[in-house]
Amino acid sequence: MKHYLLALPLLALGAPALANTGVINFTGSITAGTCPIEIRDPAGGTGGEVKMGEALAGNFDRAGIESNHRSFTIEVADASQCAGWNSSSGAANVAKVRFSGMQGGADSGNLFALKTGGGAATGLALGLQDKDKTQIGHGAISGEYPLNSGGTQSDLTFTAFYKSTAATVTAGTANADVQLELVIN
Repeated sequence: MKHYLLALPLLALGAPALANTGVINFTGSITAGTCPIEIRDPAGGTGGEVKMGEALAGNFDRAGIESNHRSFTIEVADASQCAGWNSSSGAANVAKVRFSGMQGGADSGNLFALKTGGGAATGLALGLQDKDKTQIGHGAISGEYPLNSGGTQSDLTFTAFYKSTAATVTAGTANADVQLELVIN
């Protein structure tokens, strides 16, 4: 019996204190941004394509000549679904667009390089301008565009053009892929 009496005080020292405890479960979800944007080309391009048309190589007789200015629109169907949207009452929401050429930049990053390879035009690059006719270079951000609230569509209009980067332009395909990032507020 003495052995048990000595063991009981030792067990009491090692036992956890009794307390009222519980578990809090935090639940939620993270959704992918479903910012509804579409590229609209008045010339009939579809699926994010802007048709630049044909330009004559001979019209580019020196570096710096621009040709084939084409407007296009980035339509934002409901900007309130986009990351960065400020839903505070009376808050003004604006968008800027960052453009990055998939083929990189040209002309010290002021323009977007065209795809290269067999049959591609040379001595030429793609330029972009925002609504204020400010040129937007590779990796740069456009000026601000106001966004509509209440689920109404916002149109962000830009202009694309070809610009010669050399005194001689050779004929061929003149295609470029440019990634866009819509930055709100």
